Amino acid sequence: MSDHGGVTEDLGPVLTWAEAFDTMLGSLEPEDPDGDLRFAYMYDAEEPKKATVALDLVDRHKITQVVAEQSGRFFFLVQGERSEYFVLTDYCTCKDYVQNVARAGVSSRRMCKHVAAVHWAEKRKKLKTVELPEAEFAMAFCIKHAESLQ
Repeated sequence: MSDHGGVTEDLGPVLTWAEAFDTMLGSLEPEDPDGDLRFAYMYDAEEPKKATVALDLVDRHKITQVVAEQSGRFFFLVQGERSEYFVLTDYCTCKDYVQNVARAGVSSRRMCKHVAAVHWAEKRKKLKTVELPEAEFAMAFCIKHAESLQ
């Protein structure tokens, strides 16, 4: 709710930056020839190198979605230059996420290049997918998350 001179208006639910970013991506067509350029502008006009790296991760198919067969739960693994990162829709284990994104809070207009790449890969349908039985998925979730924090 916001108050404008005694008039209160409901602005609806507050979105996280990832949710707002997905909404913006929704306006792009997956096969749009200018889609990469529009993505780069929407992602981070202040730091275009991050957008370029995110696009490169998508183009080189460095993103794997790991899915539990029965429940449909999932996480992503992004193979970066130096490490493999564990990514959820709005979370990453990379140094940039921990030092800059998490500290800025969910209302911040920031995300690391790995989270951005996941969102763009989903939109472009450029994800490698691995399905696992529930028990294996749970084990992989724990192991991959722990490995990526080291």
